[in-house]
Amino acid sequence: MSDHVVAAPNDDSSIGFAVFEASMVVVIIAWIAATLITLRHPRVV
Repeated sequence: MSDHVVAAPNDDSSIGFAVFEASMVVVIIAWIAATLITLRHPRVV
């Protein structure tokens, strides 16, 4: 797998994919938190 976008080197390591997966987990958690806050306090947001 050539992942030069996330991890910079153009080689066959999986570091870039691991960074991508970790960032997607952070985005999903933030999305769920924002949704819960919006549902509980609709007039504040």
